[in-house]
Amino acid sequence: MRDMYNPSASVVLLAQSAVPVLLTGTTVETLMAEILIPGGVMGPHGSLEIWTIWSCTNNANSKTPRLRWSGPAGGEMFNTVLASVSSLNLMSSLTNRGSESSQVQGHRALTSFASSSGGLFTWTVDTRVDQTIALSGELANAGDSLTLERYSIKLARFLPPGR
Repeated sequence: MRDMYNPSASVVLLAQSAVPVLLTGTTVETLMAEILIPGGVMGPHGSLEIWTIWSCTNNANSKTPRLRWSGPAGGEMFNTVLASVSSLNLMSSLTNRGSESSQVQGHRALTSFASSSGGLFTWTVDTRVDQTIALSGELANAGDSLTLERYSIKLARFLPPGR
């Protein structure tokens, strides 16, 4: 699949959906979408941008959307508790650091573009093999709802000049 990408730079929409996925009736973390990131497509300098839009019951109970890197049991890229709000629009990014087995991610703040007193997060996932982004949710009260309204995953791949 590597050969289909521009050798110098490209931005590719890997996945997108605006079909709502509703979670209700359970208090167990539940997979709502799983998106394949084909092995090798990121290259050593590639980045993923993951946009999600969520809606939920607007009350004081906790509703927790999550994004996991490397599958449904993988590490959390974000998990935030929503209470007394009705929606969330979140962007997360993940970038290979000159190696297909070393990534950096910004902080896990509730807002997409904000400062944080927490440090950066690093990963050591081998992107030369297939990986998945898992979007899940968890409710504190089974009578509430959390809806994954939309997700979009873009790949920005770059090879330095001379490669």
